[in-house]
Amino acid sequence: MQNTKNKTASGYEKIFKNLKKLLDKAYSFLYSGSVLVSKWPVSGIKWHKNLIMFRGRFEHSVTDKGRVSVPSKFREVVREKYDGETLIITNFDKCLVAYPLREWNELERKVSELPQFRQEVISFLRYLMGGATDCPVDGQGRILIPQSLRIHARISREVVMVGMLTKFEIWAKEVWEEDESLKAYDEFKRSREILAAEGL
Repeated sequence: MQNTKNKTASGYEKIFKNLKKLLDKAYSFLYSGSVLVSKWPVSGIKWHKNLIMFRGRFEHSVTDKGRVSVPSKFREVVREKYDGETLIITNFDKCLVAYPLREWNELERKVSELPQFRQEVISFLRYLMGGATDCPVDGQGRILIPQSLRIHARISREVVMVGMLTKFEIWAKEVWEEDESLKAYDEFKRSREILAAEGL
């Protein structure tokens, strides 16, 4: 009887190991090229950095010198996915936008392939690239936003930070509340129909 139980347990263990191998292979295939960051505690299925994104909306206060705390969830993304690298912050529409250095370098690579003498490209470079500033996250999880960028985005005391997957936006709270929160919803309603047609 004991031998039968041992054989049954051994059989289940073998099935479990084979299943785990199959699942690990499936994840490796789906996310090939990714760097692994953690494991599920029981099955050992591997999680991947490519799944970590900037998500959510957070409000924070700004000091007189322009220092502001980066939301803890955003700091986790910078630490886990981008190895704590510096942020590049620049002008964007009515707000500022913050890119991890790796994402910024990829943007620069794509822009460098555009026709450099087209007026649209020149204007884009002047506006987006011309305002770009290195803003490392300090030991207290804060960044220092330069005064010129704060003036552009009308940032004074309060900001709203909005996750945008591979980057995040920094809005003056009053600007966000005045028109962007409602406008964003209206634009979302229109864009979702277009994106649905694209299969999203």
